[in-house]
Amino acid sequence: MGNECKVLIVDDSKLARIMLQKAISIYNAEWVVTQAANGAEGLIAFEEEKPDIILVDYHMPGISGLELAEKLRAQDKTIPIALCTANIQSTIQEQAKAMGIAFVGKPITNEIVAEFLEFADKSRAERPQ
Repeated sequence: MGNECKVLIVDDSKLARIMLQKAISIYNAEWVVTQAANGAEGLIAFEEEKPDIILVDYHMPGISGLELAEKLRAQDKTIPIALCTANIQSTIQEQAKAMGIAFVGKPITNEIVAEFLEFADKSRAERPQ
């Protein structure tokens, strides 16, 4: 889809952020990626950067990924969000689904991330400006 896209990654693991950034750049090298190391930083980055797509970790200090997603949803009902986690309990997957966010299991692979990004890219193209 379009080349102008801002992606926000929120994960307390530097390695996970690097892996996600790599997967995003493989999908589209022109996309701009912002990283945050926790939910509080993620909220600030959301306000400052106005991302088009967001990927959040589940387990983080302070605000969990689901709590962060809930706060982001309160500000933007349609932004594509993925919950990225190794915790694949059905209850967490169900909570994510109920909130309208995608679930991306860890370990992260370029293919899994690309599937979400393709969906998110199409969704953002359909969003009202």
